[in-house]
Parts: sequence; C-alpha cells; structure tokens
Amino acid sequence: MIDRIKNCLRNGCTARPVIFTLTVSVILASLYNVPFWKELLDIQTHFATREVLFLLSFPVFIICVLTTLFSIFSILRVQRYVAAFIFPVAAGGLYFMQTYHILIDHTMIENVFQTDTKEVRDLISISLFAYLVFLGFIPSFIFFRMKIKPLSFIKTLLVHGGVILSCLVIVGLIAIPFYRDYASTFRNHRQLLYLINPTNSISGVWRYVSKDLLKSPKKMVAIGTDAKQTQTQNRKPNLIIMMVGEAARAQSFSLLHEHAHDTNPLMEKRADIIPLTNLSSCGTSTAVSVPCMFSPFTRDQYSKSKFDGSENVVDVLKHAGLNLYWKDNNSSCKGVCERISNDNVLHAKNPNFCSSGDCF
Repeated sequence: MIDRIKNCLRNGCTARPVIFTLTVSVILASLYNVPFWKELLDIQTHFATREVLFLLSFPVFIICVLTTLFSIFSILRVQRYVAAFIFPVAAGGLYFMQTYHILIDHTMIENVFQTDTKEVRDLISISLFAYLVFLGFIPSFIFFRMKIKPLSFIKTLLVHGGVILSCLVIVGLIAIPFYRDYASTFRNHRQLLYLINPTNSISGVWRYVSKDLLKSPKKMVAIGTDAKQTQTQNRKPNLIIMMVGEAARAQSFSLLHEHAHDTNPLMEKRADIIPLTNLSSCGTSTAVSVPCMFSPFTRDQYSKSKFDGSENVVDVLKHAGLNLYWKDNNSSCKGVCERISNDNVLHAKNPNFCSSGDCF
C-alpha cells in the first residue's frame, strides 16, 4: 500500500473519470465548506425527525451540484486543470471565512481587486500560508498529476451525461419533500449562499467582471448644478476639514454607548464633539461605504452602477464654487474625488507622519 501511494505521488494515480469527479466533489463539499455547515447548524432551532432528514439532505444536494459542474468539465476534458485551479481558490476562501468570519460575494471580490500592497501584506500570515499549501497547492498537484482513463468522446458524453442526469434526479427527489424547507432557508438566511465554497468565489468574480469591469461607461448625470454659496457677514474665508474614517461598530464606541472599556478616552474629555447617533454606514467595506456616503442615494437605493452614472456631493460643492482638495491615505477614494484635485499619500516618505508604515 505504501509503495502504491509513493508510486502514485511520483508518477500520478490513474482514476476513472466518474471516480475523479466524485472524489473532487466530496472533498470540496466536506473539508472546504466547514463555515457553511457550521452556519447551517447554528440557524436550526428544531431537531425533530424532519429537520434532521432535511439537514442530512444538504450534503447530498451540495455534492450533486458540484458533481454536475465537474461532469461538464469532464465532458470538455479539462477536469484536471479545473481541479488544479479550484483547490487553491477554495483553500483561500476557506481561510478567510474561517479566520475573519466573512461572506464571499461580488462586493468582497471587488475589495480584493481594489486592495493595495500594504493591505495585502497585513493579511499575510503563517496560517494563510499553511491553508494554501496543505489545502490548496498539494491537493492541486495531486489531482493535476492524476491520469484519467481515456474514453471515446461518445462514451464520455454518455457516462457524464448519465452522471448529470442522475444528479438532477437526486436533486428532484430531495426537492419533493423538502422544497419549502430549502426555499425558506435560503430566503431567510441568504448568507448561506455566500458560504458555499468555492461557488461563492467563482460567482463573485463573474458578477464583478461582468457588471463592473466589462460594463459600458454610462453618461454622467449632473446634479446640483444650480448650487450657490450663501453670503455671510464674515468676509474671512472658511476652511472646513472633513475626515472619513474606517467603518466600525457603534456599540464599540464608549462615546456613543455604555461599554465595558473606555474605547474613546480622549474624545470623551472634549466638550465640542457632537455624536450623531442616528447615522449608519452603507456597508462595512470601503468600496461600498465611501461612494454611498457621498452619493445622492439612500442605502436601499444605492448600487455601484448608479453611483458610476451620477455626480455626488463633492461635485455639488464644486458647482457651488468651493475650492476642494481630497487627500487620501487609503487605496483610493473609490471614484468620489475623480473630478476634483486629489492626492494619495499612501506611499509618502514623510518621517513625521509615516513612521509606522501608515501616513496620517
């Protein structure tokens, strides 16, 4: 047995096409979807016979979905290449979902595409390296080295077509008693869709590329072109500085709520700070919260496509004749400051403000 394993690693194992597809699907559905299974168990409130059977049907459902996808790749004879690509992607997705308790959707993919080298360095760790090596590159290497027993195209089509049909029949048999349970679960707990690994990353990339990167530019809608400054008796020009910080939980601010620790000790000593408690961010990521904050849309109305096709508050201030300047120490202003003077100090070398690696 040991000699066989060594020979398999050295020269590559030989597997039947269906066995290869099922093995990849079962491994991905089990080991790489721990956050999904944990969340699915956490949302259950009853564990009667029906609920237990419903939970037991989920692994079968996920395996059937993955097997169907890999059967299509098998018909195209690219299953080894797809597996070699999928395992590192799934390993990375698993790490970030496990470590940071995040959901992976097109917004998270947008954050990945828009991040900078400093933010990437902050995320690199030994744990990430271990996930990528042991759950990503090693399985990728093993499955890529596997030799698939050759079949004629007609036989390949018949075999994998039969597998796809069998999976559809199984999914149909699951849907007969549990359709309402599945519909209710995914409707009330949409986060589950963004925990299914690796389809969450793949669908997120597809949506981001198709809706954002490949979209045709929209005609810009001007707003507030009639904005004017109000004349005041004070002839001295006013200088207003607005600082946009990171999104954070309001409950973590002792300035706003009772907290076990004084999280804002210096701010609490000042009498000129006015907290606005009835405001909330549009999102927890910079790519969403900053554009939405300056857009003319509410949180429910906002979308990236709407923002890209409309001027924002900064443009209105410019129409009013204000002299504006945006200084950024993040990856970018996310499109807010494109039509005014701006500067990014992220890579500045000023020792007075950049000694810790961040420029303030």
